[in-house]
Amino acid sequence: MRHFILLLGIVLLLLAGCSPQTDTVDSEEQIQELSSSNNQIPEESTKGSDRVENKREEMIIEKAETQEENQTVFIGAGEIGDYPIHGTFDLEKKLGTYSYDKYNIPIELRGSSEMVYAKNVIGNRLYTYYEDDKGETRLTILQRDEDYLQGVWCQGDVEYPFYLIREGSNRIGPVTTEKIQELQGTWTGEEKSYFAGTSAEIKVLFDDLIWFSLEAYNGTASGSMGGFAIKDEKTNEIIFECIYDEPDTEVIFKLIFKDGKLQLESNDYGYGCGAGVFFETNYIKGTIKSPLPSALDVGIVLTKEQEELFKAIVGGKYEDFISLTQHVMYEEISFEDTIALGGQSYLRGASGYCYYLVVDQYIYAALEEDKLQYYTNDSRYKDCLPAPMEEWATGYGSENNISYHFIETQE
Repeated sequence: MRHFILLLGIVLLLLAGCSPQTDTVDSEEQIQELSSSNNQIPEESTKGSDRVENKREEMIIEKAETQEENQTVFIGAGEIGDYPIHGTFDLEKKLGTYSYDKYNIPIELRGSSEMVYAKNVIGNRLYTYYEDDKGETRLTILQRDEDYLQGVWCQGDVEYPFYLIREGSNRIGPVTTEKIQELQGTWTGEEKSYFAGTSAEIKVLFDDLIWFSLEAYNGTASGSMGGFAIKDEKTNEIIFECIYDEPDTEVIFKLIFKDGKLQLESNDYGYGCGAGVFFETNYIKGTIKSPLPSALDVGIVLTKEQEELFKAIVGGKYEDFISLTQHVMYEEISFEDTIALGGQSYLRGASGYCYYLVVDQYIYAALEEDKLQYYTNDSRYKDCLPAPMEEWATGYGSENNISYHFIETQE
């Protein structure tokens, strides 16, 4: 019976005129023909594929945004001074909150950012956060790396180091060694004088970060700059670097501590300063007193005898004359059939001048104020100006604009 069924099946296949092998070949040829003549994917299949691809792109973008947000929102623990804190800072939105662990009371912050640091800082940015609308209490921060914030907390003249380590990081907190602490305090430029000078204030935050300010003056003109300086880890020397990223260039300041002295190196010593004002190169620890120089020191007179005579003639105006005599422009002048020494003096940035004429035992001096204050010990000129001085003081032509002071001295 089984043989009969098998034989019947073979007969039926022969009568149909086909075989399994022929069907298989025809199917493959049809697929190849479809592929070559119409190289398109059915519309429904295309839409489905697009949806998958779009979803994939959305997931990639969402993941990137999440990663970016994780970098700009900084949650961590650290210290302000010696006080443990926890904080959350949104560096992109410039918002923040921190609390002292001892009290656990949130302190809200709002801030701003500046593009000032070109190296060793993520995004080249400095962030400043304020605790109040008056800006009296502020937190200034640098993001040193993905897991680490450093900075300074300031309230008036009080300054404390600040740091925050990202939650989950294995980073160890910063240290401050005794050697670096030697930098802390006031430094004064070695060339400081009564009329010009530079000083530096340094607050050591950590071994790798200081907070500093530079102030310079020349006459009435002045300048200042400061901020964070980051330790150069590429050298064994104690060198802190501060870089301002300006549109056309980087302005670099290096503070080098060596052999108990401080040296400043920069490619722009006048950065942040008024005309004629520059930061000095070499500094010593502490302050340098600059007493009022004498008339002999500044060049009004040439001898000690003339110095005493000048003091006697101008009396209580002595300091006023000296203060306006930073620079003296003297020349030899023909006066009363003799050669006198005379000219003008000024203080950089000040509006007034002084005028001097020195000849033998006589001195003629004038100081510009609301009225020209004129002093002499020559009775012949107690009520009028000598010709050279009259020429210099052209703005005081009227007698009502001149106050005459005659001081009789032993001739």
